[in-house]
Amino acid sequence: MDKMRNLVLTLFGVLALAVLAVGLAWLLGPQGVRPAAQQVSPLPTPTGYVEPTAPSVDWPTLTPRATETLPPVPTPVPTPIVTPIPLAEPPFIPGLEDTVPQPFHVILREGNRVWMVNSDGSDRRLLIDTEDKAGLYLGHYPVPGIDAPPVHWGSVSPDGTTLALVVTDLWEVEYKGQPFGWQIYLFDVQTGEFRFLVEGREPVWSPDGTRIAYVGGGTGLWYSGSGLGIADVESGATQEVFPVAEEYWVRNIMWSPDGRQIAFLHSEAGLGAPVEALIINSDGHGEAIPLLSSTSIGGWAFGFLHWSRDGRAILYVSEAGEHAGPEAPFNLWAISVEGHQRTQLTTDISIIGEALSPDGDWVTFAGSRFYEAESYPYDLWLIRSDGSEMYRLTDDPVTDWFPQWSPDGTHIVFCKEGEGIWMLNLIDGILIQVFPDSVDFVVTR
Repeated sequence: MDKMRNLVLTLFGVLALAVLAVGLAWLLGPQGVRPAAQQVSPLPTPTGYVEPTAPSVDWPTLTPRATETLPPVPTPVPTPIVTPIPLAEPPFIPGLEDTVPQPFHVILREGNRVWMVNSDGSDRRLLIDTEDKAGLYLGHYPVPGIDAPPVHWGSVSPDGTTLALVVTDLWEVEYKGQPFGWQIYLFDVQTGEFRFLVEGREPVWSPDGTRIAYVGGGTGLWYSGSGLGIADVESGATQEVFPVAEEYWVRNIMWSPDGRQIAFLHSEAGLGAPVEALIINSDGHGEAIPLLSSTSIGGWAFGFLHWSRDGRAILYVSEAGEHAGPEAPFNLWAISVEGHQRTQLTTDISIIGEALSPDGDWVTFAGSRFYEAESYPYDLWLIRSDGSEMYRLTDDPVTDWFPQWSPDGTHIVFCKEGEGIWMLNLIDGILIQVFPDSVDFVVTR
């Protein structure tokens, strides 16, 4: 009897151990220990979890537990690839090879000092140090740490004899809300005379050099409450031709070639506000004429106004219009003064500054052609003012920007980032460094 009882207990123990082993194998799932003959289903997407039947002394058929399936990753939109435009061969403008280049000057601004240098880089001489001469700070914004537009330091008269300089007598505000402002002084290059003209900033000379348009009025961040004024250079008499509300401002002032009209931008103070381009008579008579607005072109930004030489159109840059890829660059546009017909002159070229040639037939600009390469270096370009021809003038990894024409149209002076101011001869393509440092400059006779 005892032997029979011991045998039963032994069999019962073996059976219990078998059941326990099966249970552990089920709990461990696909990672647990299985007999060599057991295979895991090769389905790419396993079926859902199935409740196993009660274990028995025979090995059960186990179903693998479902594994997490990663969500699909969208394929990126392919970046368009365009064929690079090669460098043009000089002479860059047809017929220019018969022109004899005339010498000119470059006016340089370093801090509070203004220098003049010959176009070949020789005979650099100091014209004025505004701080040393009158305790005034040139082109300075006296509120530190504020993300505000730069204050333009000045401009040169059409004949090159007089500078209109923007100064302030305050280096830094001492408390929040302290009033400050800017003044426009005239400096005679030949005599050194330095005289006050008007309270204001952004001086722009009329084509005949007898008047200066400027932004005047309020002080402080964003230049709010500052209307468009005109000052007579000889008498100093002023007239406000376009007043603005306290929270609005004007900028980008441009005279028409005949001096009868002025185009400018008007908007609420601050970045991102809708902008409109207006035209007003320079004598102050009549209402301002709307030319273009960001709302009329689908909310796209625009700026950098330039009158055409015949006065029939205004050039500008804008994000509006056709473009090949997902990025919307600032392309060159023209809009007719009569009828407001808009024409896109470039495509997929981001432009950061342009200038019209003295004869009005060509535009030079600093632009980066999208999708030519992974990076977008800015080079110099040349395009007919009607958009019919376009040429690349420079092609290197260094950014070239802020191009200006020589008075005779034979050279382009520009900044080369980190390498100073350079001059490109449009007849033979020769590059000459005019000044070793990248500073603000204007070209004059």
